[in-house]
Amino acid sequence: MDQAQRPQEPQDDPEQLARFEQRIQSGDQIEAGEWMPEAYRFEAVRLIQMHANSEIMGALPEREWIPRAPTLARKLALTAKVQDEVGHAMLLYRVAETLGRSREEMFAELVEGRARFHNVFHYPADTWADVAIIQVFVDGAAMQTQGAL
Repeated sequence: MDQAQRPQEPQDDPEQLARFEQRIQSGDQIEAGEWMPEAYRFEAVRLIQMHANSEIMGALPEREWIPRAPTLARKLALTAKVQDEVGHAMLLYRVAETLGRSREEMFAELVEGRARFHNVFHYPADTWADVAIIQVFVDGAAMQTQGAL
């Protein structure tokens, strides 16, 4: 299933759906193994997968700059940041796995160009300043997205 294709939605049991919506309204957390509408599960996985893909894609331009960073301290800091970004992606892919998507499927979609990620990573990072500015905008956008959750 491509990331952008929503599956056909079976009719959810109205009683289960009402209980689910009540839990959401009261601020309860829904765990991966609990019942949830398929559309909800699909959208949760889609958001998580896009975030994970963005972590991977964000590490790529930073990785390119490690040998060209202006000082050894900046090289070390950038190396740590790349490691963090990839680690975040692995954690997010694991969360998506608990919701029913396989990591292999998500990686295949990313490599084949069928998966989404932040559009800022479609632009080159030609200078050291580009790397910094891209991260300011992406980190700010991620905080806004996560805050909305």
